[in-house]
Amino acid sequence: MIDQNVDEEFNSPDVWNEISISAAYNLHLIFVHEENDNSRWGTVEASIVNEVNKMVNYLSDTVFFSVTTEHFWDLYHSDMISKKNNKRLSLNGGDMTNFITAIDKHSSPIVSSDPLLKLVFVLTNDGIEIDGIQ
Repeated sequence: MIDQNVDEEFNSPDVWNEISISAAYNLHLIFVHEENDNSRWGTVEASIVNEVNKMVNYLSDTVFFSVTTEHFWDLYHSDMISKKNNKRLSLNGGDMTNFITAIDKHSSPIVSSDPLLKLVFVLTNDGIEIDGIQ
């Protein structure tokens, strides 16, 4: 008798079961700043980079990561981001698509055959509201 559960396990419709995991990744950390006050956000950025490095070190036996950082100060002064009541950053679904597209357009190209993972950190004083949720 053939166990049908074993057959189903190998024919999973889940795409993540079918993709091989790369041995190396480019991890690009992008910091979007609201203002030029580096002293205020320096500690936060250092903490983020420290936590990412902990993850990279933890996985270093199985995966190689190349970590790069980039900073944007000019996206807040574009039409891409608007502030609700001149206070809190506000994005809806369409704005989020435009925001991600702007990040992709402005970020430095990384030439590599390895997969690229971008993590975007928005550093703002008054928080972010996405689709009405803060």
